[in-house]
Amino acid sequence: MAMSVSLLSTAAVATIACLLLPNLLLYLLRYYSQDQSLKGNHQVADVNDENSASVSQEPDVSEGWWTSEQHLALEKRALFSKAWIQTAHVSSFPKSGAYVSVNTPAGYPIFLVKGKDDVIRAFHNVCRHRAYTITTKPTGSSLVLGCRYHGWSYDTKGKLVKAPKFENVPGFDKEANSLFEVKCVTNGSGLVLVNLDFEESAPEPPLLEWLGVTSTMTVQDKWEVEGAFNWKLAESASCFDITAVDSAPASVFAALHLAYWSSSYRHSQELLLSHVVSSSRSGAALLLDITPLSAGKCNVSCTLLSSQKSTMEPDSINKTKSEVTASVMELERIYQDIKVTGATMDVQGQQTILADVVKHAKAERAAGKKMYPATRQDAVSATCKIADEICSELEAGAASSACGTATASSLAW
Repeated sequence: MAMSVSLLSTAAVATIACLLLPNLLLYLLRYYSQDQSLKGNHQVADVNDENSASVSQEPDVSEGWWTSEQHLALEKRALFSKAWIQTAHVSSFPKSGAYVSVNTPAGYPIFLVKGKDDVIRAFHNVCRHRAYTITTKPTGSSLVLGCRYHGWSYDTKGKLVKAPKFENVPGFDKEANSLFEVKCVTNGSGLVLVNLDFEESAPEPPLLEWLGVTSTMTVQDKWEVEGAFNWKLAESASCFDITAVDSAPASVFAALHLAYWSSSYRHSQELLLSHVVSSSRSGAALLLDITPLSAGKCNVSCTLLSSQKSTMEPDSINKTKSEVTASVMELERIYQDIKVTGATMDVQGQQTILADVVKHAKAERAAGKKMYPATRQDAVSATCKIADEICSELEAGAASSACGTATASSLAW
């Protein structure tokens, strides 16, 4: 009997080993590849290494590429105002009227709101009257969104529904004073993308399939990390390799069931300023969106999504946050080396970025002015000017005038 139990135990161990060994080998291979990738892409720190292919003392880019605020301003016009930007996941809009305020990389505040027709739309977060902010909270819910300045109110399609003291102004047209809408699409993965370019010729949004993100996922956690680095460094494929997202299930039996799952970890970088890390093993996905605050500082917005069938354990979430912080610190270290030594870094897509910036700069020189693709200069009618004058007179008059009757609390959307 003892011999039988012993043989059974030996057989069980052998079976488990056969199941786990292939996965272990795949993990070690992936770890080694990532380690070599990190070394190959981050050798800018070792400026004394003459054999490093990642470091060049004679960069192809212009002076100030990494540190100039003027360069960043040009990049906002040439790149961020024209590119499709990842802003949110559909789970952030649970019902009609749910909205999310976004500070875009181009510097234009917008908000996204879900309409009664279940369509998520995006608008510039400024009132058409005096450019006052519409949504002042990061998130919220309201079917009517109003400006606290003079009470102009809009529906979830951006249409002006109320304009105190303006309804009786001859020639005033509500239809002509809707919010400025921004191109917005929700793809099959549930990612909400926006494009600030007002030109009709703006490129079609990428499909972004096979990212490991689904529309049925929900937000499990959100946090932000600031770092002292230039945004272009974050375009490297090797940064933000957050392997904690690929945490194994706690159950041994679940681990055995998933032993045949290879390449469950996926790191995608399909959009400018965004990384998506996902795992079929854990059923989780991490959205990383970078917003440049200055030439040498960025904010990294992190959204952890989980499937309906599984959520990440607290320990895995903490490890994920630690790895994000470590990645930001590594970018800071590289950026500091660049500033001190003057070396540059061979970042993924840098030549494409340079070409787009140069193209826009040439167009501005030809036009003799700066060009802002995200700004639409609508002509101001004589009627609108008269209406503005009326409201200005009311502001200067009694404090109880119609333009000032709405209280801040009643209009805090």
